[in-house]
This record gives sequence, C-alpha cells and structure tokens, in this order.
Amino acid sequence: AKSLFNINVFLENSASMDGYVKGVTDFETAIYSLLGDFKISGLCDSLNLNYINSKSIPYSKKNALPADIQDFIEKLEPSIFRQRGGDRSVSDLKNILNTILKTVNRKNAAVLISDFVFSPNAKNANAQDYLNNQGVGIKIDFAQKLNVYDLITVVIQLQSNFDGFYYDKKDKPIRMSCKRPYYIWMFGDTKQIREILEKKILDIKGGYQNRLVLQSIKGASAPNIKIQPKATFGTFNRAGIRDGIISGATESKGPRTRGLFGFNVAVDFSSSLQDGNFYADTANYKLSNGNYHLKVESINANNSDASLSGFTHLLKLQTA
Repeated sequence: AKSLFNINVFLENSASMDGYVKGVTDFETAIYSLLGDFKISGLCDSLNLNYINSKSIPYSKKNALPADIQDFIEKLEPSIFRQRGGDRSVSDLKNILNTILKTVNRKNAAVLISDFVFSPNAKNANAQDYLNNQGVGIKIDFAQKLNVYDLITVVIQLQSNFDGFYYDKKDKPIRMSCKRPYYIWMFGDTKQIREILEKKILDIKGGYQNRLVLQSIKGASAPNIKIQPKATFGTFNRAGIRDGIISGATESKGPRTRGLFGFNVAVDFSSSLQDGNFYADTANYKLSNGNYHLKVESINANNSDASLSGFTHLLKLQTA
C-alpha cells in the first residue's frame, strides 16, 4: 500500500510576483490545476497552502479542501499578496529555500512557486556580490540536506502573462506587460517524487517549457543497455557484446562510407526520473572517445524490431 505524505505548498508573495496574479492569468490556471491534481492524487495525506517571503507569514491553510483551493486561487490578486504581509521588498531565496528544505522529510514533501528573481534591497547595491553569496549559501544548504536525506528536486519552468513591475538590479521598478517565466520547485525523497511523476501531476495544465530532475549521484542507477549485433558502418566481433565489449572493429570499405565505423546501443531509461526529452538531447551525454559523434532516437512503443523491445532510446555512435 502507498504510504500517504503531506504536501506543503509555498507561494512566494514578494512584490515582483504581483504581475502574475493581476486578473485571470496562465499562472493562476496552472497553480489551480496543480493543487487540484495533488488533492485527488491519492498520495496526499494533507495539502497545506502557505505564503512565503523573506519573513515568516502567519497565513496557512492546513488540510485544504477543494473549496479552500478554489478560494486560495480566486484570492490570488496583488492586494491579497500585500495583505498577507512579510517582507515583500526583498527576495532572499537562500533563506526561503533553507526554510522549505527544513520541512522536507518522509512525511512531508514541499512545493515552492516563485519567479526566482533574486532581489537584494536597495542597500545591497552590488547585485553581483549578492548573487554570488546567495549561490554559495544555497549550494551549502542543499549539500547539508543531501548528507542526511535522500533529496530529489524537480525544477519546472513555465510561462504566464504578466502585468506589473519587474525590479532591476538597482531595485528600480520597470512596468511590464508581457509573457514572463516562473518556476515550480518540488522537493521530496525518491519514493515521493517517483509517485508524483507517475501520476503525471507535474505535467501541469497548459504544459511547461522545461523540466529538470536533480538527484544525488549516489541515488542514480545504471540503465540496462544492449549493443546492437550489427555495425552500422564497418564490422566487429560480436562475441563480447553481452558484456559491453566491442572487439575486432574494422572500418567500412564502401565507396561512400569508407573509413567510417559505427554501431548502435539500445538503452532503457524508463526507470529514470528524468523526462524523456532529457535523454534525447545529446548535450546531456559525455563521450569518452572524442573520435565519435552521437545521435539519439526515441524508440517507439510499437516498434516492430524485437531486438529493441524493452528499450526507450537508441544511441547511434559513429566515427567522425
């Protein structure tokens, strides 16, 4: 039986977030969809809704019911953001992330919704120093959590219509009416995140632009692979391919492919927490032999080639 866990949602309400909640926006639609999906997922013991900024905010809706979720979304307006209070002039994301990381355990996963605009106050005139300090602090906080906990973080980039003020590095307000990115960060252990991803909860109504799963190298497992028995260019000895060894390789002698050698490797990434697009991007691979080029193809579920059954991607390697 699945063990239920609480999902603690934190919505940043610093001043730069006001533009996402003026009127009815894509932001509000996506957040409503996300909260509704959490509520009906069968995973959630208690859905708890909170506001957060650089100071603690007393507002919190524990064990939100469907009517509470609707009320929470309908009240997403700049005036309510101001009413919830805290320190809206600064986005100390190091402090915000540290506060949230402390809540994450076997019984509690967490979600942070923010534009992730790092906003020093006017006294911190040097924005670059502020960013550097924030970066180092965040790195330390995550490292400390990873030392004691099986932490997985999912980062999702979305886009919404925005009508409000953007604050530049000098804290000068700039009026904007345009599409702006915002981010949903989800924190939990491997079991919690896997169950959430399997339910497609983080696919978000309206879709997302990018998604990245961050996990400790210790927690990553090697995928099942299978070297395909026939070279694409040239030939090789098949005796060792079950052990991942290619021997006796010879280059192609064909008139158009002379001097080339190539082979394919089928890989099963289905147990990974990463999105399928992650594995289709060759920038996410490192080749130990610089003489090879890599292409990646997704293997269709109804592929008729029996040798590719049970695999998700085909890595095509060939010499330059």
